[in-house]
Amino acid sequence: DFVVLLDGLNELPKAHDDDGEVSLRNYLRDFPAHTVHLTCRTADFDEALQAPPNPLMAGAPIWSVQRLSDEIRYWDDDNGQSDVRDYLRRHLGNQAGKQLYERLRSDARLRDLARLPLFLWMFKESGAQGDLPRNRGELVRSFVQSRRMLKRVPRGIRPRAEKSLSALGWAMQEAEVLEIDGDSLDATLKAVRGERSYTLDEMQAHLQACGLLIDLGNERYRLLHQFVQEYAAADALTVRADCAAQLPRLAHNAWWRESCILALWLRPDLHRADYLQTLMTDPAVDLRVRIAAADILADVGDPRFVARTVLWQGRSVRVIEPDMVAIPGGLATLGGPDPDASDDELPQCRVAVAAFGLARYPVTNAEYRCFMEAGGYDDESLWTEAGRSWLRGEGKLDAESERQYRQVHQALRQDLEGVLANLKEVNPGTTDQEMDTLRTLATWDEDRFVQFYAGNVLGEQRREPYYWDDSRFNRANQPVVGINWYEAVAYANWLSRVTGNAYRLPPEAEWEWAARRFDPDRQDTSTDRRYVWGNTWDADRCNSALSRVAQTTPVGIYPQGATPDGLHDLNGNVYEWTASLYRPYGYDAADGREAVDSDGLRVLRGGSWYTGPTQVRCAYRYGLYPRYWFNGNGFRLAWTSL
Repeated sequence: DFVVLLDGLNELPKAHDDDGEVSLRNYLRDFPAHTVHLTCRTADFDEALQAPPNPLMAGAPIWSVQRLSDEIRYWDDDNGQSDVRDYLRRHLGNQAGKQLYERLRSDARLRDLARLPLFLWMFKESGAQGDLPRNRGELVRSFVQSRRMLKRVPRGIRPRAEKSLSALGWAMQEAEVLEIDGDSLDATLKAVRGERSYTLDEMQAHLQACGLLIDLGNERYRLLHQFVQEYAAADALTVRADCAAQLPRLAHNAWWRESCILALWLRPDLHRADYLQTLMTDPAVDLRVRIAAADILADVGDPRFVARTVLWQGRSVRVIEPDMVAIPGGLATLGGPDPDASDDELPQCRVAVAAFGLARYPVTNAEYRCFMEAGGYDDESLWTEAGRSWLRGEGKLDAESERQYRQVHQALRQDLEGVLANLKEVNPGTTDQEMDTLRTLATWDEDRFVQFYAGNVLGEQRREPYYWDDSRFNRANQPVVGINWYEAVAYANWLSRVTGNAYRLPPEAEWEWAARRFDPDRQDTSTDRRYVWGNTWDADRCNSALSRVAQTTPVGIYPQGATPDGLHDLNGNVYEWTASLYRPYGYDAADGREAVDSDGLRVLRGGSWYTGPTQVRCAYRYGLYPRYWFNGNGFRLAWTSL
C-alpha cells in the first residue's frame, strides 16, 4: 500500500486554505487506493477537518495520538514502558539520558511536559546542565537560547539577534502567516538593527546559521517551527508595556493561543489572582489560554479554595468549605422522550423537590486533600458498613459483577484488538501500560481472569484517590477523580462533623432539578432541557470528548456552561456520584433508593471529559457499583436548606 503522511494541517496558511483543500480532494479522487493520514494540533482538529458545509475528511477514521508513555518508577525499571526513557537513552546515551530523566521526574510538571514529543526534543537539545526550566514558556526560551541555537551567534550581537527573532515572530503572527518574503524580512530586521554597524545580510546569516531562520528558496523564509514563531511573538509581547491588556484581546483569536500561553508563563507579574480569574472566566478567551490561567492560579493560590484551620478531635485540621448555591424547591422533570434517551430515562416522571443547597463546583483536589491530611481514611466511623469493608480489603464478588467479568474475558478472547480500540475511544485516558495488561490478561483462563479483577477491586486498600499522583488530574483546582462512592460519602460525613453543617451527596432528583431548572431571567419555564444551557449541543460550553482536552479541566472555566443559578461543570468534566441507587423510574424517594447502607449500583450524573453529547445530557443516568472508580468520576456536595 502507498501511504501519504501529511503533518501540520493547522499550519496551512489561511490565505491558501481553499487551495490546499482542493489539492487534497483532487489527490484523493485521483488515487483512491492510497492511504492518507492527516495530522494537526488537537485544538485545531474540528476547525481544520470538520468545518461545514464540506468537511474535508467526512467519514474518515479518527485517532487521537496520545502522549509518550512513561509508566516506570525509575530509569532501570523493567516492569513498565517509557517512550521518554527510550528516547533519551537513544539520543543522549545511558548516563546523560538517566541524568536528565531523573531531573525531569523530580518535578511532576516537567515530567508531564516531557511526554510531549516536541518538548522532550527541546529538553534534549537544551541539555541537562544548569537549572531546568519551570514551565513551558521557560522551556522554549531555554531551547532558543541554548548552545545549539542563539549561543552560536557571536556574543556581541546575540542580544540584537534575539530581538530580531522576536520582531520576526511578532510580525508573522500579526500577519497570520508562517512564511515571509525577503522584502518583509529585510524591513523587520532593519527596524531592529537601527544604526548598528552590522548589515542586514549578516543578521540574516546569523539567524540562518543557528538554525532559527529557514531559507525556503525563491525569497521565502520561515522560522524553524511554528512553536518557535509563537514563542518569538510571546517574547515580543512580554516586553510591551500594555502586555496585560493586550494578552486577553489576542487570546480571543485561536491563532494567538500558544503565544498568549507562553507569555502568560513568562510574565510573573501577571500571576495575580484577580487577573487570572478574569482571564479564565472570559468565554471569548481561547479555551487553552483559560486552562493555562487556571493552572497558574492553582500554583499561586486559588482564592476560591482557601483552607481555614478548625479544632477537631482535639487537634487542628485544615478544611475548605464549598461555595453553596441555594436551589429553590419545585416540581422536577426526570427523564423523558429524547432521540438519544436510554431505556432507564423512561418513563418520564415528575418529582417534588424541596429547597436545598448544591455546591457551585465539584469537590476539588485542594478540598479533598484536607480530608486526607485529617486522617479521613483512618477514621472508620466516617464510613458506611460496606465502606469499612472496602477499606479493609474485604468483600465478596457479587453474581452480577462476576457475570460481567466473564463476558469481558470472552470478548477479549474473541476480538482483543477490537475491544482495546473501543476502550481507547470510550476512555482516551487509558494508558499503554493498561492496554498491555489487558493483552496479558486475555491469555489467562476465565477463572483466573475473574479472580484477578475481584482481587483488584475487592482487595485494594488504598488511602488516596486512585489517580492522585497522575499529573493529568491532580492540580489543586481540578475536580478530584478516581473516587468511589464510599469515599465520597466518607468525605461528606467528615466535612459535616468538622464544620457542623450537614453535607451529603445529592439524590439524583435534586441533581437533575438543579441542572434542568427553568431560567426566570429569560422567561424560560421549561424543566426538561437537554443541557443546562438549552436543547442545542454546544461543545464550547463544557469539557467533553469534543473539547479534545483529554483530561479534566480546572473547575469553573466554562462560564458559558453554568446553570442560571450559577452552578458550574454540571455537564461534562466529571461524572458525579449521587446518593441514589440505580433503579427504574418512576421515582419514589421513599422506596429505599436513597438508603445509605443498601446494596446495589449507585447513579452517576453529568457525563465526563471523555464522553460525548449523549452522556453529558441532564437526563443521562449511569449506574456503577459503589466500590468502583475511574478517571472520569468525582462528586459534588449538597445540603438541606434550613
